[in-house]
Amino acid sequence: MQLARLVLLSVLTTPCLAAAPYYCLPGGAIHIGDSMETVFAKCGVPQRQRKIQQTKKKQIAVIDWVYLKPLQKLAKSNHWLDQLSNRTREHSEDIILLRFNRRERSLRSIAVYGHTAAETRVCGHNNRTRPTVSVGQSMAQALANCGRPDRSYTRTVLEPRPTHTMYIWEYKKSPYTPMTSFKFDQYKNLVKID
Repeated sequence: MQLARLVLLSVLTTPCLAAAPYYCLPGGAIHIGDSMETVFAKCGVPQRQRKIQQTKKKQIAVIDWVYLKPLQKLAKSNHWLDQLSNRTREHSEDIILLRFNRRERSLRSIAVYGHTAAETRVCGHNNRTRPTVSVGQSMAQALANCGRPDRSYTRTVLEPRPTHTMYIWEYKKSPYTPMTSFKFDQYKNLVKID
């Protein structure tokens, strides 16, 4: 019984483990989760403001399908072909790259001769019908529209995640105290006080 009273007494007299609020004069206490408007109303204009764009990369397993096509004529005459060297003409191929998300089996990106595209009609070996392949299609749809790829690679690539914006406001209570930083997330809510 005596032990229970001691434990209860120590719990009641121990300070809360939550972060102590920051006080702005004359506005009052600032807490984690407050909006930018609340901080501005209580603390006024910050001495320094910064906006930071944070981009993180993550690894994604992909399957790359590569289609090789001989260089096609761009005009009716062969005049432009005569200007190319024999070596260039022999090794010139249009390269169409379809990149699929390995887990979802959906088309993530299309590159036609090094240029990114949302869709393309230049695809594979089904040249008569000229089917369109577009980002978001399944592997089965792309296979039906483009035919089997000339080459296929499975690998892991680094792709950027969506960019997040962090806002940092800095205040100084007096010339003798260090700057206090308020960090806000992309939704403009206070997440950290340093």
